Amino acid sequence: MLSMPHSRKVIRKQDEVADRLRKELKAAGMVIARRKTKRERLIEAAKSGRPANLREQAIQSLSKRRAASQVQASLDMIAGRSV
Repeated sequence: MLSMPHSRKVIRKQDEVADRLRKELKAAGMVIARRKTKRERLIEAAKSGRPANLREQAIQSLSKRRAASQVQASLDMIAGRSV
């Protein structure tokens, strides 16, 4: 068998993982999302190896950094340092 280009290998591997995930969820009787678009988006995220709630994690991380920045700015203002 001829070797496939790297991208085709990755695509085929991701499709296999997605199929396995679908079968496992169906066998367990779990419904991850009622809407097909959301379900497909979650499966795409799972097969690419990134968490499904990556957007929410990024938003939380950003809000924590902003809060820490505001606290530091307040401390600098109290200490008399200019920002």
